[in-house]
Amino acid sequence: MHVGMRIPPMGRDMGLEGTIQWAADHGLGSIDLPDVDRQTRKLCDEAGIGIGTVDWGAGGGMLSKNGTVRRSAVSIMKKRIRATAKYGAGVVFLCLNPDDRLQTRAESFEVLKKVYPGILKEAEKEGVHLAIEPYPGPAPGYPNLGCTPETLRAVFEAVPSPNFGICYDPSHFARIGVDYQRLLMEFGDRVKHVHAKDTELLSDGLYDYGRL
Repeated sequence: MHVGMRIPPMGRDMGLEGTIQWAADHGLGSIDLPDVDRQTRKLCDEAGIGIGTVDWGAGGGMLSKNGTVRRSAVSIMKKRIRATAKYGAGVVFLCLNPDDRLQTRAESFEVLKKVYPGILKEAEKEGVHLAIEPYPGPAPGYPNLGCTPETLRAVFEAVPSPNFGICYDPSHFARIGVDYQRLLMEFGDRVKHVHAKDTELLSDGLYDYGRL
């Protein structure tokens, strides 16, 4: 297990090579990457740092109701899975978000049931795991799947592959009022990656604004 980081905003100024070296110089063991290729792998090896996760790169297209958009996104995702395996990373990080922020979770779930078995078949073949980020998505609909126990159960029942799991990020669950400790007890065997953030729940803010 490694303590690592995602690329922070300062990475835009430092560049990828500089960010990787900064992480290594500060004692981190891995870095989460937006993509991976031969050069990126070489930079990590030279810095003596591992790869935590690789972003999925397909946006919300995999849950699109538009077949053309969906097929293109699935192709991108499968290529990303193969690249992740080829260059020695093991986990692809993704959100279960639709390309239409007004699309309902029920609509997205119907698409997921058709699309994700094939994606997970590719992941299993390549020995790669997929980790769902529990970000609920943007207002007004908060359309993402995988941010509540209810939708996680449904997703894993529909696509039970052992290579399908979660990026356990308590901040997202706390934000929407989900008991993140109880969730870990239920889905601990599905944890593929972990994010840690400082999180503070402001009581006056909860009173004034609720959780939406």
